[in-house]
Amino acid sequence: MTSGDQDTSALPVPDPPLVVLATICGGSLRVEYVNSMIRTATTPSTGVRKILIEPYGPYLDDGRNTVIEKALADTDNPFDYLLFVDSDISWTPDDVTKIVAAAEAHVDEPAIFTGAYSSAREGVGFAVVGNFIPGTRNVACFTLE
Repeated sequence: MTSGDQDTSALPVPDPPLVVLATICGGSLRVEYVNSMIRTATTPSTGVRKILIEPYGPYLDDGRNTVIEKALADTDNPFDYLLFVDSDISWTPDDVTKIVAAAEAHVDEPAIFTGAYSSAREGVGFAVVGNFIPGTRNVACFTLE
């Protein structure tokens, strides 16, 4: 260290935003999903502090609304972000961190953030960030690197 450098090793590292990881499920959970959920929940840097898994009937929106109601009603566990994950996919803790980082970068804008995953067609799939365009019903989308 030179005389003009400051020692930043003693500075506290900020806590990550608090995340609720949520899934609605019409039946069983895939092993890949369960493994991803365990890895993500046990990686402190993801910010995941709560997991909600709810069954749903024939209407997906009802299941998602139930999850949102439960997350908001639990005032003992406040959160910054609610992240829905399908029950038949896998992901890494870094995927969650990237989506939350993108949301944090756009915190002053109403936005939807999603990690689109590959389809059965080779080469299809990418993470998408959508920002609401004020005064319209449109969402401007761009990919996350």
